[in-house]
Amino acid sequence: MTTEAINLEKIYTLKEFATLPDDGKRYELKDGRLCEMPPAGEDHCRIGNKLNGYLTYYVYQHKLGETYGADANFKIGDDSLSPDMAFVAAGRLTERGMAVIPLAPDLVLEVVSPGDSRPEVNKKIAKYLKAGVRLCWVIDPRKQTVQVYRWGESEPITLGLEAELDGFEVVSGFKFKVSWLFE
Repeated sequence: MTTEAINLEKIYTLKEFATLPDDGKRYELKDGRLCEMPPAGEDHCRIGNKLNGYLTYYVYQHKLGETYGADANFKIGDDSLSPDMAFVAAGRLTERGMAVIPLAPDLVLEVVSPGDSRPEVNKKIAKYLKAGVRLCWVIDPRKQTVQVYRWGESEPITLGLEAELDGFEVVSGFKFKVSWLFE
């Protein structure tokens, strides 16, 4: 970790963002501005880790690609965003060890935190879909729902506790009961 200060007022390029020193904090790059990521709460971590664990096991068992946790940064347009979880299909990622993964994942998961505004979440999902993310799962712990956004579809589908999360063609064969997320 370095003691060099990071200037939050500066407008950064994606290249500059990728070379920032590690100050022990997590950032996303949105419209050229650094946005510090606040620590996630207990619900956020528990739900995200539960689904990430099941999905990771499934993906590796079936050799479908790679999964990433919330520390991974992906190039989304001119931004660098960190979904709570991401999946990249086999064969798409040809380089390793980059600070910012230079492509949009195939699947992203976002867990809505109490401090998240709905317009900000919607803006982030719109950026993901525009960049080519094929499937987005947005989990709302307070409502105990999952919104499913699919690339090319105009409206999300909202799943309740009785429904099953589906990986569709993105993570073929993956299914997960929504109620399990909130147990």
